[in-house]
Amino acid sequence: MKRAALCLALAPIGGCASLPNETAKATCAATSQFAFVCGATKPEDLAVVPGTRWVIASGFATGAGLKIVDGRARRAQRWFTGATDQVAPDARYPDCAAPPDPALFTARGISLRVVAPGQARLLVVNHGGREAIEIFAVDFRRPDAAPLLRWQGCLAMPAGHVANSVASYSDGTVIATVLTRPGTSITDFVMGRDTGGVYERGPRDRAFRLLPGTQLQGNNGLETARDDSGFYVIAFGPRQVVAYARRNTRQPLWRLTAPDFMPDNIHWDGDRLLLADGRVVLDVTSIVGQEVHTRVHVGGKLSNNKGINKQGGGLSAPALTDKDKEDLKTAIEIGVDYLAVSFPRSAADMQEARALLGDEGKEIGLVAKLERAEAVANDETLDAIIEASEAVMVSRGDLGVEIGDEALIGTQKRIIKHARSLNRAVITATQMMESMIESPLPTRAEVFDVANAVLDATDAVMLSAETAAGDYPVETIEAMDRVCLGAERERIAQASGHRIHEGFERIDETIALSAMYAANHLTGVRAIACMTSTGYTPLIASRIRSGLPIVGLAHSPIAQRRMALYRGVVSLPFDTTHMEATEVNQEAIKLLKAHGLARPGEHVILTRGDHMNAHGGTNTMKVLAVDAE
Repeated sequence: MKRAALCLALAPIGGCASLPNETAKATCAATSQFAFVCGATKPEDLAVVPGTRWVIASGFATGAGLKIVDGRARRAQRWFTGATDQVAPDARYPDCAAPPDPALFTARGISLRVVAPGQARLLVVNHGGREAIEIFAVDFRRPDAAPLLRWQGCLAMPAGHVANSVASYSDGTVIATVLTRPGTSITDFVMGRDTGGVYERGPRDRAFRLLPGTQLQGNNGLETARDDSGFYVIAFGPRQVVAYARRNTRQPLWRLTAPDFMPDNIHWDGDRLLLADGRVVLDVTSIVGQEVHTRVHVGGKLSNNKGINKQGGGLSAPALTDKDKEDLKTAIEIGVDYLAVSFPRSAADMQEARALLGDEGKEIGLVAKLERAEAVANDETLDAIIEASEAVMVSRGDLGVEIGDEALIGTQKRIIKHARSLNRAVITATQMMESMIESPLPTRAEVFDVANAVLDATDAVMLSAETAAGDYPVETIEAMDRVCLGAERERIAQASGHRIHEGFERIDETIALSAMYAANHLTGVRAIACMTSTGYTPLIASRIRSGLPIVGLAHSPIAQRRMALYRGVVSLPFDTTHMEATEVNQEAIKLLKAHGLARPGEHVILTRGDHMNAHGGTNTMKVLAVDAE
């Protein structure tokens, strides 16, 4: 028989190597890359005991059973011996009258779930003497001592079914994979046929049942979602990770194919939490109910109301908390123009906010703060969130923490491009002039950061701590203003091919974009004036880059304030209620002249509708000469 060495790369599991008996002792010396632990027999699966130096290893050989590995001393020893003090039957697991025979115990997949501080439930697939899921209680309240192990019972697999991997939900429900169901073989899944399945047994069930839709080509590794919402299973044949929702398994949520390796077991790595935009870093050691136990990885000062992220994304907290829902009511009462929704994961979060605002808050524009990895994971999700909002914000602090700095670069540009193509405003925010919290001048890197956002065609740039808590708030605004104006003077900021080769679906959209094309190509045009009831026409016009001001002429104060967010748009109050139809155009020119936006001898392109103050009624574009009067 050959033995294997369990390989550890520092504390985490690094990999495995198979070694003959006679060379094991010599070969277990550390190399430049790995430290080795000898003594485990054909380790099939591993589980790290949270917050300790101990690792559990299964042995896929007759009598190999379970080994407990001391990662510090680099030793493995038999763990379950069948001793009296290791047996404590529990009525919840009634299928086996006695513990597994240590001489036959053949352990395969294992799953460890913390159920209380220092206590966990260990599930082990056993092929020795019976096909069952063995249930053990693990006590690791003394981290320097080897964890205590007690067998509690077993859950028998259906007749003829051989389990491969096992996992559980927090309510005690157990799920297990079967590689090949009765009547199928390994040859079948190699040939592309569905052979396996995922089987579930709840705390009150008397037997396992096959979950419909989970039949794959060789179901192998298995793990449940952190929030109990579903599970992930390895399809051995096509080398895929397949995700399912717990509430409905008939169709997978998604599939991910491994590019150049054969996936086998699948387990969660330890999560890392990042507080205050990553300034404080915590490693999760265990989760017990609603409590998350952590160890400080990078310490620092932490004040109230700072944000929290999970590296890589995936926090299950809802976008709208109970406090957020109360704040929505306050927003309606005080009449805000825009309301930002933090941490939306999908369009449904924005739709929920809109529904909660109701008719009373229908004039409030919703801003989606894109802070979660899930929100930008693919174009379909991103576009749906954008379309469910009036504006989006590139919240680079939380978003950068979740997806990583290197991914943030392209993501910022992608968000801006998608928002503009979908006719929504976009704000770029976070740490744009961070050094000016304590300095009267920005760094050159900050200057270029702001300028690049402007050149990317963002509608607005936003300050936060620089003006909320900084020593130089006025100087910061002045500096940002200078940089924005400087960037807007660059030729690239004034040229646009936006939708030049696309068709239009709305008349007002056609007029707005035609006006911008004409303004950018007709010599002598000084401004574009858009008569509007809602601000929609100036919004569409502002999607085209131009060095010319777009003037939104609106009677509604709400529309005037909303237009202030749009790039290059100046809003002015303009009430046509008591004007004759023949007076409207010239009154508009007079207003522009009074504000220095038009001079005699220049031209203004005007858009309007036949019926003033009618939503979506813009159907006319005129080129007007500015007279000397």
